[in-house]
Amino acid sequence: MDHNTNQTSLEKYGTLIKGSSKKAKISIETHKVGTKSQKKSAQRKQWQGEWLDQFKPWLIYDDKKVRLFCAYCMHYPHAKCSYSKKGSKNFKMSNLISHAQTQSHRDARNAHVFGKASMQKGLQKMQNIQEESLHNLFKLIAFGSDGCSTMIGKKQGIATLLKKVNPMLTSIHCVAHRTNLAISNMSKKIDYSKKIDMLINSIANHFSSSSNRMQNLRDLQEEFDCEILKMQRIFEIRWLSHHNCIKNVCKSLDALHFALEKERRDLYDFLSTFECIYALHYLADILEKITDLSFMFQRDYVDVTIVHGLVSSTILCIRDEFLDEREIDLNAAQQGIGEFPIIPEYGVKNGYMYAFRSSMKGDMFFGQKVKKDIEGADLQTALDFQFNYAKKLCQSLKKHFVDNCIMHAVKILVPTQHPLHERLLKEYGKIECIKIVDFYGNAKLLENVLIVPIIDGETFKTEFRKFKHHAKVDFAKTSLIEVASMLENNSIWKYAYPNILKVIQIALVQCCNIAICERGFSARTHIKSKWRNRLDIESLDALMTIVIEGKEDYDFSNAMELWKAETNRNLVTQGVLTNLHLDLDIQVIAYR
Repeated sequence: MDHNTNQTSLEKYGTLIKGSSKKAKISIETHKVGTKSQKKSAQRKQWQGEWLDQFKPWLIYDDKKVRLFCAYCMHYPHAKCSYSKKGSKNFKMSNLISHAQTQSHRDARNAHVFGKASMQKGLQKMQNIQEESLHNLFKLIAFGSDGCSTMIGKKQGIATLLKKVNPMLTSIHCVAHRTNLAISNMSKKIDYSKKIDMLINSIANHFSSSSNRMQNLRDLQEEFDCEILKMQRIFEIRWLSHHNCIKNVCKSLDALHFALEKERRDLYDFLSTFECIYALHYLADILEKITDLSFMFQRDYVDVTIVHGLVSSTILCIRDEFLDEREIDLNAAQQGIGEFPIIPEYGVKNGYMYAFRSSMKGDMFFGQKVKKDIEGADLQTALDFQFNYAKKLCQSLKKHFVDNCIMHAVKILVPTQHPLHERLLKEYGKIECIKIVDFYGNAKLLENVLIVPIIDGETFKTEFRKFKHHAKVDFAKTSLIEVASMLENNSIWKYAYPNILKVIQIALVQCCNIAICERGFSARTHIKSKWRNRLDIESLDALMTIVIEGKEDYDFSNAMELWKAETNRNLVTQGVLTNLHLDLDIQVIAYR
């Protein structure tokens, strides 16, 4: 009876669907959707504490945000991963299992494991080297690196691990690397600077992709009496490649205008604007100062006490030459050729901006017409870019060269930096002296092991009070290395200032730059190329020693005779080749 009744109701219901209006159908579908959402909400699970043990060690639960995070994906985030930055609200076991099986999670896990293993392995290698040379890490007082997270990471960096063993160790981020980072990080934050970089790379790609275009550019450079230069790409990994690339474009600008007008109209339209030409010459001028600073930091020896002074002087030069915001009156009194506004004088004499002002006649630049606003709107835009770029560059240099290193306090031991007046000398260096004593003159307890101080703190203070007055007489106008030599070689002074001598010696062995390591990598890349990839370690070491430490103007003819005389070798000259670009005569020699 019930079965028939149900069947009858189902038949009525089916009839209703067939014969009902659209509204009835919509209401039925809405009812079905509502039923699914109710089931979905009923199936939603809450946070369960045992998941932490099940998905250990990567699962993290935040009580305040009520979200789930992945420890691996937070350090190595992926765009599509919901467990990395914002966190996930999906409290389902199936979702956690599926996340653990994703490729992004596996990559992040592998990167975390490999990175941690490489840091521990690097520290273990250093410990083994110290043990083999009969030393220990307590005698290690200086550490220099390129600043990568493996080296100076706050938790697992090698420098951090070394400081846990020896708290009197000083770690210095390579000053040449910091200079490059100051430029590259700042340039990414300015839109017009990124456009200039894209333009430079596009020009370099256009000519490098065709040998005919490169030859045509050389012909145009000769015709316009320009220096024969190759257009280069900007690479962030190369220290300050911006300056060389922009400098080459500025020196070949008239030839580039002529070539790109026919071949790449889009590049020509941008390159022929007044704002772009002004920005190129301005960047060539201001980046030259940073390049000079980088070259000083790439020398074989850099005194740790002069780093801050060099950076400060560079910042002052930039402010003096490019940040003098003069009021520009765009009326007729300051109009030049063609009634265009006169370009204000910025930069050094005989610099790139000086050459730009000399070559710009109205709206003509070296005979090429330039898109220029007669009311001076583009000039004002170019000046805004100049001021913004210079300000952020100074801020970036200050940020990357913060005086938080104990080595900056050692400058008080350099007589050339002492004040001349006796009144100022009395109070000079008190704060820095306290910093040095706190770091090197106090014992430190490390895991129930007492680390003895390197110097006697109270004696150092007494020595410094005498030394800064004595320096005016016997050490005037001497550098740090000269003071160390004088104290070491004079028995009386060595007895009078033993603690000062120790601190100076520590400062002299600080690793301020690792440019020699980078030059070693470059030499290895050129020697052990894909054509000579089977060189053994001994041969590679000998060749790298010759390249790095050998003479630049070495007479290879004598070397050939010596090599020939070592054993019975028969040399046969097969021919003479001439390299047109380098003007070198290369003899192809076979031996048997």
